[in-house]
Amino acid sequence: MANHMKIAMVGFRFACSTGERNTHVWEEYAKLYPHDEVHIFTGRRYLWDSWEKKLDPQPLSNLYVHQRPIWFSRWGQFKYMMPTMIWDLIRVRPDYIYAAEEPIQPFMTWMMAIYAVVTRTPYCTYTYENQYRKWWFPISLFEKVSVKMANKVVCASRKAEEILQEKYQLPGNHFVVFPETGIDLRVFSKKTLRKDREDTVLFMGRLLPEKGIKEMLAAKKILDKKGKKYKWIFVGSGEMQEYIKNNQGDNCELIPWIPREEVPSYLNRAKVFLYPSLQTPHWEEQFGYLMAESIACGTPVISTPNTGAKEILPEEWMFVPFGDSVNLAKRIETVMAMKDEFDWSAYLEKRFSLSTIAKKWHKLFMMSR
Repeated sequence: MANHMKIAMVGFRFACSTGERNTHVWEEYAKLYPHDEVHIFTGRRYLWDSWEKKLDPQPLSNLYVHQRPIWFSRWGQFKYMMPTMIWDLIRVRPDYIYAAEEPIQPFMTWMMAIYAVVTRTPYCTYTYENQYRKWWFPISLFEKVSVKMANKVVCASRKAEEILQEKYQLPGNHFVVFPETGIDLRVFSKKTLRKDREDTVLFMGRLLPEKGIKEMLAAKKILDKKGKKYKWIFVGSGEMQEYIKNNQGDNCELIPWIPREEVPSYLNRAKVFLYPSLQTPHWEEQFGYLMAESIACGTPVISTPNTGAKEILPEEWMFVPFGDSVNLAKRIETVMAMKDEFDWSAYLEKRFSLSTIAKKWHKLFMMSR
């Protein structure tokens, strides 16, 4: 078997607001395995976003980023998929294809599966999906084809793996569980000692009801009444913005957006990071990279026991029951009073560093070949 491999990553996921995070692991891969060629095929923007995202990876001789325009119409994805991605793959002729989209994605993942079978190219797909859903036809067919035809299905969580195994009665070795990308521990690290930080509670993410926004503000109200007037910062946008504005009080700041490069400094300002996502009939927190990035900065996280948090958080005391504002307030007060200078670097290096995840991808490619 030749050492040289051409790996093609195909998906909209690289063009989203966190596309930079997804690209970093392939930069690390290209450095660790210089004999491999790494090709990222993505759009200039993510699905229905109105703005474009330009990916600027490190200048490496074996890493190539192919960003293509996306035409949005009734057949937008079809137009994007057929004349550009297929042609690019024919031109590059990869030895392995990673379909960086959910198995239910009708054109991207399914067409990658068809291309891979026709050209006898091994491929894998990735899923975050952790809710047992019986998809409607033809989405159910796309998922079935994509999952069964893949050499491997990479799952973000053990729950996602269990769901697909139950659905399609596939053997355990058809699946592997690890994060899609890793944490850059050179960027996300403790820059400010926790004892030197203000008593600040931070939430960062989409401002939606299922993120536990009402529960956080209810906990804030309980603490304010007790005289624990901590500084609260909400960073993000979404339908709950007005609710926060109307209930924030004088010790709360709402910031609609910050550049990605400023995220580590905000995590280094806080003493507590909140992620109390709720469960709904059709959704549960799938992973939550911000939780890993937070503890990398020495900032403890308080979360509900959602699927994503259970994959990431290292300590049992970080969990509170779903929808329980009283317990959330008590836990915030307890963690705020802790004098510990938390260091989870060894834990993160072993599980979530860029080099760890890059090596997992390489092992998967070699096994599948």
